[in-house]
Amino acid sequence: MNTLAFIAITWVGKEYRFFGLDWSYLMVLGFIGNALFSMRFLVQWLASERQGESVIPVSFWYWSIAGSVLMCVYFIFRAQVRFYRRGAFATPP
Repeated sequence: MNTLAFIAITWVGKEYRFFGLDWSYLMVLGFIGNALFSMRFLVQWLASERQGESVIPVSFWYWSIAGSVLMCVYFIFRAQVRFYRRGAFATPP
């Protein structure tokens, strides 16, 4: 096994105790991905309020793609097939 890959896998999977919870860098990546994916709601809401009608701005898709990619990486590392199949279809057509 490649030494760099081994270090990266053990660094990502290592858990730390913080505020009484077990955290890992992988979990933080998943939370960031979920937050990015959820930002698309706020972006669409603000753009629609400015226009006075329901619109989907281009940045909506950028937030969606960024969040989907990060969540897909998280689910692949966690080996949760049912979720990263869902994340793959959340990107725009």
